[in-house]
Parts: sequence; C-alpha cells; structure tokens
Amino acid sequence: MRRIFVGTLVAVALSVALTSAQSTQRSSGTSGRASSTNALVGTWKLVSVSPAPNGANPVGLMMFDPDKYVGIAIMQGGRQKYAGAEPTPAEAKAALESYTSYFGTYAVDQAAKSVSFHFDGSLDPNLTDGSQKSSFAVSGNRLTLKLPLRAKGVEHALTWERLPDLTTLTPVQRRLIGFWKLVPNEGQSAQPATTNRDERRGFIIYTSAGQMAVHIMPGGRKRYAGDAPTPDEAKAALRGYASYFGPFTVNEQDRYIVHQRVGHTIPASVGTNGQRFYEFVGNRLVLRVLSTTFTVPTTLQAAKSEGREPSMITWERLSVDPGTTQNR
Repeated sequence: MRRIFVGTLVAVALSVALTSAQSTQRSSGTSGRASSTNALVGTWKLVSVSPAPNGANPVGLMMFDPDKYVGIAIMQGGRQKYAGAEPTPAEAKAALESYTSYFGTYAVDQAAKSVSFHFDGSLDPNLTDGSQKSSFAVSGNRLTLKLPLRAKGVEHALTWERLPDLTTLTPVQRRLIGFWKLVPNEGQSAQPATTNRDERRGFIIYTSAGQMAVHIMPGGRKRYAGDAPTPDEAKAALRGYASYFGPFTVNEQDRYIVHQRVGHTIPASVGTNGQRFYEFVGNRLVLRVLSTTFTVPTTLQAAKSEGREPSMITWERLSVDPGTTQNR
C-alpha cells in the first residue's frame, strides 16, 4: 500500500502546508497575529541559524501564545537513522546533539526587546527547571532570537518567519487550538514524587496556522556530570523523551487527527504520520493511539474488531479556550 507521507516528500509537503495555510477570521490562543503588546505571539517557522550547525539546513517550529506558554523544537538536517531498534550510545549522542526541544513559559520585556524563558522541560536535562533571557528583534513577519542549541553551548542567532493562520477553522479545529499539559488518565493517580522534578511532564500544542508539536519528558532524568553529555548520558537523556512537530489535519467523521511529523527526536520517525483518535471531556483532550506510525489510517471500530486496543494519553487545557474569547 502506498505511504501517505513519504520521506522524499517531506520538504514538499511542509512547504505546501505552510504556504497554503489560510488564516482564521478570529484571534485565538496561538494565533499567527501578534498583539500590540506582545510581538512574539504566533507560530514561527525556522528560516536560518547563524552560525550554521553541522549537516543540512535545520527545520524548526516555535509557538508562543498570549497566555505566556512556549514550545520550541529544532532539528538539524542529515541525521542518521539508528542501525538497530535502539540507538548505541554514539548514535544517541548524535541524535541528541542534532535536536533541540524546550517547553515552558515566557515573559517579554518590550522596552528591552528581551524575552525570559522558564524551561519546564527540555531534551537537554541540564536546562530543565532553568531560566534564560534572550534578545529579540521583529521586522515585518521575521523574528531574530538568540538561543543556545544545547546547554552551555554556542549561542546561535535564529531567524524565524511568522506563519499565517488558516482562513477557516472547523469547530473541532478551533477547539484543539492552544497549549495542553500532560495529566494522568482518568482513574490513574499521579506517580508519587518527592519533588515535581520526578513527575512526567509535557505539552501538546495545536495552532491556528495548522501546525502542532509535542513535548513529553519522563520523570527522574539525571543531569550531565559535565557541561556536555557522554555517549551513555546522551542515551539516558534521549530515552523516553518524545518531541515532534509538523502540520496536522482533522478527520471529523471518524474523529481522528493526523500529525505529520516533519521533525522528530527519533531520526527514523521523521516524515512519518501519527494517527490520534480524539475526545473532548470538559477542559481535557483524550487522545487514543493505535501505533507509533501508520501507513493507511483506520477507524477505531475497525481496529478494535481486529483486537487492537489503543493506548490513551490525556491532556488538560492551559491556554484560554479560543471558543470563549474574541479578538483578545
């Protein structure tokens, strides 16, 4: 059967998705339009990095919302797939050092043209629970921001381009838009923890520009002994951490979302699709997952008739529901 999203079409699919992204008629929690007091609000596509990292041109997606939540993911080009099912320490170090993922909150100082980040989580454990101030400059639909691609690494100047909103959004798409935090499933108690650093954390983000991103971090991650990870430390840091980003579509008839993964922490997962069956329960979003990737989408009923029971992950809304606000 033909694959829906073939690796060789990743760049083309992303380009089409971005350039054909049509914008919503109303502002939302992750609108592509900045407010008069916060020029960073919106969905941003990475354009360039200086100094340029090793490998091919990087791709990245950055989301800021008016409620001060942020998610950033950057993937360098030319990453190598693992030789086996699990990475060797050397492969893990290469994968870790060619992918950047942060999520948390931010505060803007417009007068100083600076933004302060608080990292609730990061692929790099040395950044978790840390803070950082960066300068920024906005010119038209371009944003230049200085960030380290790794903890205590070289500071890079990153240029981003604001993506336009979709011209129309269905009620389901509109309801998805915003930042959602990972919470235990119903009936499942949170993991006992001596500090909040031991708890599993994560964001899933949907924006009115038709883009999405996931950041999930397991609890109990250890910091590196030095400034940079050893191969074994890199493998431990990579284990269980999930981050990917790209366009999303919604099939409202069969109630599922397709995540088109332009970037992924796992090199072999770049260019694959993820199918997620959705359900809204109050201020929560329940996603059911049949498999990590798929070739042809199915229905939940068909999967269950084949004896395939989906796993479940629950998210709780962080951003103000866009359905409750108009032109914030």
